[in-house]
Amino acid sequence: MANSIFQICRLDHIAIRTLDWEKSLDFYVNGLGMRQQNEWGEAPERAAMLELGTDGRIELFEGGTTGEKPPLSQVGEWVHLAINFDDVDLAFERACAHGGTPANPPKDLDVPARPEPMNVRLAFVQGPSGEVIEICKNR
Repeated sequence: MANSIFQICRLDHIAIRTLDWEKSLDFYVNGLGMRQQNEWGEAPERAAMLELGTDGRIELFEGGTTGEKPPLSQVGEWVHLAINFDDVDLAFERACAHGGTPANPPKDLDVPARPEPMNVRLAFVQGPSGEVIEICKNR
């Protein structure tokens, strides 16, 4: 369905700040198969744009800090980033092999949504900086 106001309106990118530049770059490029489009800045403040595939990008920023995070129930808190893959099991395996921490292994889920149910295969992994990634595919 098109946007009701604009002819062109799509998600361009999500920005993520990382604790470990090399681990995060390996996770997204070698683990999840993204292509590094470009990179700028110098350590400890580097940044890169990573292409997801056919649409969308992740902008990776170096220089994250540790500390207390608000609980995920906080209003406005980012919950997770969902990326659609053609093979959920392989994407989960590769993500874990390249620095991801398994959160929920691949499983089929039938959501009794309205007007039509949603049938998906999904898994969750945490990236090197604790970001939550949903790996999914509609069945």
